[in-house]
Amino acid sequence: MFTAVVYLLRPFIIFSVLLIVTLFVSRVGLSLWQVDRFNDIQSVITLLLNGLRIDLSWLGYLLLLPSMLHPWLMLTRYRDVWLKILKFIFLCVFIVVVFFELATPHLSTNTVFARIDCLLNI
Repeated sequence: MFTAVVYLLRPFIIFSVLLIVTLFVSRVGLSLWQVDRFNDIQSVITLLLNGLRIDLSWLGYLLLLPSMLHPWLMLTRYRDVWLKILKFIFLCVFIVVVFFELATPHLSTNTVFARIDCLLNI
């Protein structure tokens, strides 16, 4: 019974763990890059915990539709096709997330801080 449940949830578990670890490592890297902007360790811990909260919420939104379709499609004859489609969806979402995480430092240094500096000079 337990192995059947793990078999059904395995794609979701692997994707969830991989995405949360990737987002957490990215946030730690960005925190280390901008360490001079933090006053104390408490603000870093707050950033990481709030980031984890947002990441879990975002993961829930990403998994909403596939998790609703998964039980029904696993009971049909299209089970193997669904698993391939699910893996493809998870791969595409992961690639998009990694792309945006890699684009974050460029966006923050070239646009956000420049706009804040312009607003402060007015």
